Amino acid sequence: MPRPHGLLATVGVLVALVLTTLPSQVNAQLGRDFTDGVQLFDDGDYQRAIQRLQAAVEAQPDLESAWYYLGRAHLKTPSPNLQAALDAFQHAVELNPQRPGIRLYVAQVYEDQGAYPEALQVYQEELRLRRGRDIEEVLMALGRVHFLNGEYNQAVTLLGDLVRADPKNVECLYYLGQAQTAMGNYQQAIDNFQAASELCLEYQSLHSRLEKGELTVVEQRVKGLTEEYLAQTYGGAMRFVSELYLWPHLNRAWGDAYYKAGLWTQARSAYRRCLSLEESGNPSDPVPHSLIGLAFLGHAQELFQKENMLFQSISLVDAALASVETSLSNNENLPLAHNTKGEIQLFQARTYVTMPELEITSHSFDDAIASFQKAIELDSDYVAPLHNVGTAFTDIGRFAEAVVALEKAVQMAPKDAAVHASLAKAYLGQEQAQKALEEAQTALTLDPDNYEALLCAGLVDFYYRGRTASAIDYFAKATEIDGTRAEAFLELGNAYYQMESWYRARREYLHALELIPEALIANTATERARVNYLIAYTYHHADTYDQEIQYLNRALSLQPAYIDALRQIARAYEASNQYRAAEVALRTALEASPDEVMDSQIHVQMGQMHERRGRPHDAVAAYTAALNADDANYEAREGLRRLGASG
Repeated sequence: MPRPHGLLATVGVLVALVLTTLPSQVNAQLGRDFTDGVQLFDDGDYQRAIQRLQAAVEAQPDLESAWYYLGRAHLKTPSPNLQAALDAFQHAVELNPQRPGIRLYVAQVYEDQGAYPEALQVYQEELRLRRGRDIEEVLMALGRVHFLNGEYNQAVTLLGDLVRADPKNVECLYYLGQAQTAMGNYQQAIDNFQAASELCLEYQSLHSRLEKGELTVVEQRVKGLTEEYLAQTYGGAMRFVSELYLWPHLNRAWGDAYYKAGLWTQARSAYRRCLSLEESGNPSDPVPHSLIGLAFLGHAQELFQKENMLFQSISLVDAALASVETSLSNNENLPLAHNTKGEIQLFQARTYVTMPELEITSHSFDDAIASFQKAIELDSDYVAPLHNVGTAFTDIGRFAEAVVALEKAVQMAPKDAAVHASLAKAYLGQEQAQKALEEAQTALTLDPDNYEALLCAGLVDFYYRGRTASAIDYFAKATEIDGTRAEAFLELGNAYYQMESWYRARREYLHALELIPEALIANTATERARVNYLIAYTYHHADTYDQEIQYLNRALSLQPAYIDALRQIARAYEASNQYRAAEVALRTALEASPDEVMDSQIHVQMGQMHERRGRPHDAVAAYTAALNADDANYEAREGLRRLGASG
């Protein structure tokens, strides 16, 4: 058999070598793209990892693990590409539908997009595929999404079970505390936030000691304080602090729970921890300063409303404003800061006046409205300033503007009982009683204990529907919900007054009066004068004129030009035969009268008193003066006719 030609033989060998080595070389290159991509992912170089993994899937589209890591890398970039991640995960699922792990990240994409029902469904599929193995992270994700979706009972049940199984699961403690806060279980939330914080501090301390080399390798082994121990015992805290970067969020949530529980000092302390570098905070972060301002304000409101400590309250308000100004100096365009500033200014406008001699400075409703409008300008989807500006407009009688703002707030926050209650109050200011009642009832459906809604529903029943008994029920429940506010006691007194139950009316008025602060600089003089006047009126109907005069004098000491009180004290003086005193009171009322119509009414009252005393000439003079002030005054004409002086 002839031998092959030498050149041909060489070529044949080379071809054979190429044919045998090329696939392995190609596979090696493919393997390097994948393994290098995974290594870059583990090293945190996500952008380069995406490049290598993309090359791997383009060369080998059926490499399911490469699609999996490619999707995860897209999620890890500073600006995650959710759609690219979802596409990669879907490729992985199509290649291996029954493999666990992939759907965990598919659900995470849905979660990041706010598609919580879809996320819950996919997390449940992932849980099924795991068949009871390594399920803690899936259960954690399910609990978290239940919380984010507003399903607080389910979240507390699931996360509570997880915490009992693993008390060092910091992320679980964090979301469990948030769900408990949302349900109003503030002390439980505070306890869980504290436990989470302690775990973070323990992790940080041990990690710092190991990183600084404070312990030799031998000491680490002897004491058991090794990197292995750190990872095993504090792995959850490590991930929470160093991967999720949630430690400042934990401190904020802790502060929120204290705030809602009315523990103002503790709330401020927790918010300040958000600024601590040692707890991964940022000293220049403007948000905690605004939250600290809100906690100062809440404390100030409590001292004023519940303990009548106005001067201490003012000191806290000043601290609140200083904190907000610090926030604005760090970020002048922070909507939260402008809204907080408006809330402080609104409290000042409602509560006390400027007194330079005492170095006390207040603000006006216009100041507060301007701050709320600035917050809205910076973030038109921010509900809080819309709600607040609506309540401020209601306070000063600008009901049409209040309704516009609050209707928009209701559209944006349809499940917020407080917003519905505020809209009800604005409608009531416009005398749209049916709309007011509907909004109040919606608020009470969402929160049966909403004070403002109870008050508003009672006002509609009492003043527009003639349902006094129903109104009394609403007002009475409001007093049970919050016994530190005067409004419901005052309206309950009005309802009993309407029923001519003078003792019960007086009892409620007296209770209301106790709750209205007496401080000299408080904006309460008019309100206290009105309540004293109402108390006096109940004594008048009981023919107890000395007490009536006593309370009317108290009203006039607060508001000397209070015409209704001046006219009523004249009636009380007349009823107790103190005619000269009555005449002086009516002449004082004339001096304070705002217009000629009121002048005419006061002259008529003077004429009627003279007529009852048997002094016809003085009566004719008074009735004539009444007609000179207002020639349409029917009572004056009738008085002259009775006295034969109408010609």
